[in-house]
Amino acid sequence: MDRGQHYIAEWRKYRNLSLRKLADRLAVSAGGDLLLSHTSLSRIEKGEQPFTEESLNAIAVALNVDRVQLLSTDPYKDGEIIDILRKLDGRDRARIIDMMRLMAKTA
Repeated sequence: MDRGQHYIAEWRKYRNLSLRKLADRLAVSAGGDLLLSHTSLSRIEKGEQPFTEESLNAIAVALNVDRVQLLSTDPYKDGEIIDILRKLDGRDRARIIDMMRLMAKTA
């Protein structure tokens, strides 16, 4: 589907996963066939092979990140904030975001 900019490799490394371990997480069913091999994942990360909608969704789930963030967010820059916000419920998340906006205005 796409060969453009993405942060799949960065998110994988940020989550301390090898290509093989990520591929194992992409099994269609427990002990079943792999959705993508570690070789295919490597080619996707290098931009040598396009990813599909299905593979992008599966990679996002396996890495516990939104698919949009796989395409747009460097985890080494914003990963910790994203992880914290994902753990909060809606009300706490909104309060933290408001605080961050206020801090950004006064910085």
